[in-house]
Amino acid sequence: MGLSANQKEVFLFVALLFLISSGLFGIQHVQLAQLEGKYTANIVALEGDIKTLQQQLDTDVQAANRNILDQRKILEQQISELSKTDENVLQQLGTVQVSSKQEIMDISSQLQDIETHNSLKLREIESKLGQEQQDFSFIVEQTLPSVVSINTVRGRGSGIIIDEDGYVVTNYHVIEETAHLSATTSDRQEHDVSIVGYDEATDIALLKLNDNSKHQAIAVRDSTTVKAGEKAFVFGNPLGLDFSVTEGIVSSARRIGQGGIPYIQTDARINPGNSGGPLVDVQGNMVGMNTLKVAGVEGLGFALPSNLVMNIADRMMKEEKAKRK
Repeated sequence: MGLSANQKEVFLFVALLFLISSGLFGIQHVQLAQLEGKYTANIVALEGDIKTLQQQLDTDVQAANRNILDQRKILEQQISELSKTDENVLQQLGTVQVSSKQEIMDISSQLQDIETHNSLKLREIESKLGQEQQDFSFIVEQTLPSVVSINTVRGRGSGIIIDEDGYVVTNYHVIEETAHLSATTSDRQEHDVSIVGYDEATDIALLKLNDNSKHQAIAVRDSTTVKAGEKAFVFGNPLGLDFSVTEGIVSSARRIGQGGIPYIQTDARINPGNSGGPLVDVQGNMVGMNTLKVAGVEGLGFALPSNLVMNIADRMMKEEKAKRK
């Protein structure tokens, strides 16, 4: 049975539509395949980019970590150096403080020395001013208890109590060739006396009051400090006039006599009976022992320096005390 013309047209139209549809499907399939390929390529490219970026990021992170570690080490080193610097600064501050304290102590010591020196100078000035404005009765009151009258068969001389146990120093010529001795103290009490020792060359003798009483020893000054022009007082028993005082000055602090013996020259009158008595300064300190005067001349007397007198007397006294033990 054959197809009609209409059927053939329909069949052709359907066939044509099929062909067209198949062509379109093929085209679409190709296009989809192309798109899929591009998409796949893009994904691969993106993954590569991501991987590259990840590697770069890892590299940057590692570099950043290394940089952080380096900076940390630098900071730790700087902190350590600063700590050492602080320690040095503290040590320097400590040294400065110690040095400052020592300087303050030195300055304080110097100020104290200056103050002491000024005080001594002030006392010296006041003493010199006082010599013109006041009497010297206090010196007499202070000194007389240490002065004794030495009684011999030939007359009287003077002596000085130099130790509270009753040791008395005097001139050897006062007691020379004397069989009996006694001493009268300023309170008018008479005491038996024994001779401890003597030195003829220097004309110094040491006696001992034979009692158990304590006596007032005279204050002694270093005779090397005596200066010409100082006020001086002579104590003694001139011509039997007990416990007299004369006033003058030191004419010379050092005169050399026979045998090289030193003397202090004074214009304070030394008369017979003054021998063995003290030569005293304005503070009541013994600076010498009256020994001689030039006959026929007034105001020319001589005293043995206190240092010489005490050196010899101390030696004799120590020897005698050693024997008593």
